Amino acid sequence: MVIQSKPMMRIDALKGIDTIIHRYGGDPDALLQEFGISTRLLASEDAYFCLDELAEFSTFIEQRLGINDLGLQLAEQQSISVLGPVALLIHHQQTVREAVDMMQRYLPYHTSGATSEVRIDETTGVVEMTYELALSEGVPRRSAAEQSFLNMVKILQLLVPPPWKGLMVDLTHQPVLPVAEYEKRFGCPVHFGQAENKMCFASELLERELQYGNSALSDLAEQHIEQLIARNPLDTARQVESLISQQLSSGHIGICQIASQLQVHERTLQRRLEKQGVYFEDIVDSVRQELARRYLSRSELSLSQIAGLLGYGDQSAFNRACKRWTKLTPKKYREALREDMQSV
Repeated sequence: MVIQSKPMMRIDALKGIDTIIHRYGGDPDALLQEFGISTRLLASEDAYFCLDELAEFSTFIEQRLGINDLGLQLAEQQSISVLGPVALLIHHQQTVREAVDMMQRYLPYHTSGATSEVRIDETTGVVEMTYELALSEGVPRRSAAEQSFLNMVKILQLLVPPPWKGLMVDLTHQPVLPVAEYEKRFGCPVHFGQAENKMCFASELLERELQYGNSALSDLAEQHIEQLIARNPLDTARQVESLISQQLSSGHIGICQIASQLQVHERTLQRRLEKQGVYFEDIVDSVRQELARRYLSRSELSLSQIAGLLGYGDQSAFNRACKRWTKLTPKKYREALREDMQSV
């Protein structure tokens, strides 16, 4: 069993939303509150929100205001500053390649639900940079994809002014505006109905030097970001899961202990986990279940040793938990695991 925590994104993704709502005659405070987003939360630099809900909010605003390009308008309102301190880090890299590497490395600072990959086709000399958000099935993706890729294009064009050789964008959805309008706003060809969302450009651009490259300032910026991530991580559930797995065998795992190690108040930790749709007790149970499966597959460990490694005070507590997870006693579950391994 693996805890399925909700991916989160910093509220910076909505920077400029109030200006757009005003432009169409709407009341930002009323619309935000109707959807359940506090205007105070929107003004906080460190605030974060469920990724699914942010995507749904974009659709809500489009429908209320009668527009279909909110993602593009948000990206046009925003600048590289939407990346927060990561913007400074990118700005001080020596080359475009290093800047792209840093953008990928610190994606978790902005969202725990984003994946990115950079592929280089040595035959064609083309770089393909993918970017996907882990939105749940049924959650609208178009607005978020358009906002993300227009921001990416703007950031890279800021680092190295146009023209960019071979620059183009592929999107999986169908256009809601004339393609010519998209290409005007992106400043490059845009293709729709493609297999994946990606941005392409000539690989030679990776080696272009950046005007403000400075390794000392880059190191300082990276240290600052690491401190911010440690103090206020997006994926709190994953961080708690890691700490629990390291300390289960002590037999004294509690939320107060983990909160202290994360340097936050117990109630603050509870709120962060609740935002991700998980609870501390569920994470402990999930970690125990996964480790139990791993330990039971090792024949050299006795059942009493495994109970101790999982932090149980006695064998009977482990027996009850194993039967709840698998409907089997630890002994029977170990036999079933052995049979599965032999059949492979």
